[in-house]
Amino acid sequence: MRGIILLAVMAAVAPVYGAEYGKCQKGAINVYEYWPWKPGAVWEAREMGGGLIRKSHSVKSLGPADGAPIRVQWDGNFLDYYRETKAGLERYKDFDPRNGTYGEYSPPAVQYPRCARLGESYKRVSRRTDLSARDNAPLDSYDEEMTYTALQFEDVTIGAGTFKKCLMQVRDYKDVRRGGAEHRKIAISWNAPGVGMVRGCLVEFSEGKEIHNFCADLLPAGVKND
Repeated sequence: MRGIILLAVMAAVAPVYGAEYGKCQKGAINVYEYWPWKPGAVWEAREMGGGLIRKSHSVKSLGPADGAPIRVQWDGNFLDYYRETKAGLERYKDFDPRNGTYGEYSPPAVQYPRCARLGESYKRVSRRTDLSARDNAPLDSYDEEMTYTALQFEDVTIGAGTFKKCLMQVRDYKDVRRGGAEHRKIAISWNAPGVGMVRGCLVEFSEGKEIHNFCADLLPAGVKND
């Protein structure tokens, strides 16, 4: 098992997101209230293995650019592009400058529906195409299936404090890539209203073999990654 310690610097409580789209139907949850994105928020993470630091990561929420209202940058390189819509939070492309490739989703892949009901699952399928940034040559193309479930509300106590009524959400991804390799990823998050994710866990498999398994907690603002 690998562990991950998530160190974060976050600004003041964000406003309610998705309000411009109107209220959800009676009994449904406005998921946007649990997933605010504020430019400048920084997460620094350590992936552990055998008691040693195996890999360090940094994650930063960037301001709008390239037509994307939300950009999330990993390790100063990899970029995910998101936008808020009436349907939900969509990831419509990503870019990896290290190998000069980018991926596009058609239709855009909804990561979190805007409105959800506890216990109900929502499934979507998007076609992902990997391309070369140099000449737009296609490298791979496959369907990515994701099932989202809002499970329940829980109070979560971590180093940053106690967060009341966090929304526990599960996203289960499946796809079959070039060469027939089966890939699966299960992401679980606990999101506090007006704050965002305070705890998250991920397990990832490739051809039935576990390749990642870690959890992350939000720690007190101002903690340094020394």
